[in-house]
Amino acid sequence: MAISKAEGKFNHIGISETAAKTLERAVAVSPIAAVEIEISPWAYEEETKKVIGTEDRLGVTTIEYTPLGRGFLSGKLQLEDLPQGDIRRRYAKYQEEALKHNQKLADALTAIVEKKGISTA
Repeated sequence: MAISKAEGKFNHIGISETAAKTLERAVAVSPIAAVEIEISPWAYEEETKKVIGTEDRLGVTTIEYTPLGRGFLSGKLQLEDLPQGDIRRRYAKYQEEALKHNQKLADALTAIVEKKGISTA
């Protein structure tokens, strides 16, 4: 990619779903403009925090996706309502028992924001 960038085929390099160490290795080869990473109540693990810290330290822009938890914070997500081809059906957090647990988290977040007079969005 660094060669293609140097040849003028594109202006910036961005990467998606990377680990902090991978980001450091990539920046050593060529400047990285942005990293796309899931940031939501269901995807804020230790590695996510490390990536965000590394981005900050290296001056790389964070592009977050699914901040609303892929529908969880709508309060209306039901496994049976997801179409058969919906990718969420493949994830463990959308299986019946996990979905029930995660809905409790969404309900707790909803209660907090309602007290503050704001929306979950």
